[in-house]
Amino acid sequence: MSQEKQKELLACASAAMQRRPVETERLRLRLFREEDFPDFCAYILQKEQQRLAGNPDIDTPAQARELFDRLLRPMCPPQTFAVVLKEEDRLVGSFSLGASPYLQEEPRLRDKRGLSFSLVLNEDYWNRGLMTELLRAALDWSFTNTDLDYVNTGYFLFNAASRRVQEKAGLRPFGGSVFERDGKRIATGEMVLTREEWAAGRGKA
Repeated sequence: MSQEKQKELLACASAAMQRRPVETERLRLRLFREEDFPDFCAYILQKEQQRLAGNPDIDTPAQARELFDRLLRPMCPPQTFAVVLKEEDRLVGSFSLGASPYLQEEPRLRDKRGLSFSLVLNEDYWNRGLMTELLRAALDWSFTNTDLDYVNTGYFLFNAASRRVQEKAGLRPFGGSVFERDGKRIATGEMVLTREEWAAGRGKA
């Protein structure tokens, strides 16, 4: 898919998500707000969250503020959304739309319309099933509200918990890739759910 078509796809998905945000029993997505900064700072500075999510090291509130300001004044269209725990009306993570460079070169998906999802969650809310709940809802939302052919997610091979979450949501393994960071080679796994697989799964539910 060309860069222009990919940008168009992202713009359409972002606009649809703003018109009709993903919402679950416990969570909802929305754009970031200024009052979210304390909660954003609370999770973005967590070192284990940074390691497993692959975020660049952020060590100080000032660095967190710089990143947060970019979320308040996002690229057009916005591609990162706030994850809010409805019960507490609190920001607990982020959900991003994007595109996998690895899959864009994958012959099996050539000329297919697809986007990548990535999720970050405050460590204090791990092991509650929130990631699986949100990912399942986001997949349902995607195939109901857009004309995507597939959705992709990824994980570092050392992050087995992330793979389990993605498998529970219905995605299946689809190869992987290796990249370099700070002189180290890091292996990743890719997961995919196609529209046909999603529809077949709904029929079994």
